[in-house]
Amino acid sequence: DGRIILLGCKMGHSYLTDGSTYAQQVAKETGRQVYAATDSFGAGDSPFVLKHVNLIEQGKTKPPLKVFYQKQSL
Repeated sequence: DGRIILLGCKMGHSYLTDGSTYAQQVAKETGRQVYAATDSFGAGDSPFVLKHVNLIEQGKTKPPLKVFYQKQSL
């Protein structure tokens, strides 16, 4: 259904000067739901990643992942 998952540490954490996150920027540009970690994320640990992907496929998230939408203000 067009969801985007950013696998990496802190891609949903605000480092940009306008207070937005990389994940928010991707959601805005693509118009898609974006899932990204707000803290450290073990992207190289396949079982860990698959657990999170399976949750996303069920419409759920578990920290450190969070869903970002295009409608979020930047």
